[in-house]
Amino acid sequence: MPLFTVPYPLGIDYYIQELWQKPMYEKLISKWGLDDDKYNCFSRVYRNYNVNDKGYIPEAYKADANNTTHDYVGSDGLQSGPLFFQDTVAAISFFGLLDPIRTTHADVAQDTAKVELIFFVNLEQITAGGIPLNKQQGQRLDDVCVNDVVNWIKRRGGSTIEVIEQYRDIDKVLERYSGDYKKAVLNRDMQPFFCFKIICELRYNTLLYMKPTIPA
Repeated sequence: MPLFTVPYPLGIDYYIQELWQKPMYEKLISKWGLDDDKYNCFSRVYRNYNVNDKGYIPEAYKADANNTTHDYVGSDGLQSGPLFFQDTVAAISFFGLLDPIRTTHADVAQDTAKVELIFFVNLEQITAGGIPLNKQQGQRLDDVCVNDVVNWIKRRGGSTIEVIEQYRDIDKVLERYSGDYKKAVLNRDMQPFFCFKIICELRYNTLLYMKPTIPA
C-alpha cells in the first residue's frame, strides 16, 4: 500500500495526514480505478537542496515498518530521488507547507497555514471523473482530474480546509523547485502527463495532537 506517512504525526502534520491525506487517498484510489501500487501518495515532504542537481527538489522521508531505518525515497517509493513524474505509477501526490502561518488573535490556539498539494498523473491510466478508460475520447480530462480533487476537498474540508487557488501551468506548479531535475520535468508536461497544484488554507488548533503515541 504506497501510502507514505509520518510515523508519529504531530501538530499540523496530524491534520494533513489523518484528516486529509489518508481519506483522499482512499477516495481517489476508488474514483480513478487504481490498484494500491499505482498511486504513490506522500504526506508533507522536504524541500531539499541537491548538490548534484544544483537546485531544490521535493523529497519524502521514509521509515520502515518498525521505524528502525530511515531514508529518502523518490517517486517510485523505493530509491532516493525527487518527487516528479514516474512511469511506473499512474499518480503521485505530496504536500508542502508555505509561509507564513498566521495566528488568529481572537483565539491564540488557532493557526491558519497555507498548504500546497501537488499532483503528477498519467491521464491515460486513471478514470478521471469515474469515466471508464474506453469512454474518454474527446474529453478534457485535465479539468476533470483537477475537479475530482478540488470537489472532494470542498466536501470533506468543512471549516478546516478551504481551497483558495489552483495552478495548471507547470512553471507555477514547480515554482519552489529548481535545478536539472526540474528542467527535465518541464519537457514532460504534455498529454497524457499532467501536473497541477492546489493551494488550501488549513485551520488547526495548535494545542491538539502535540504528544506522539509511541508503541512500547
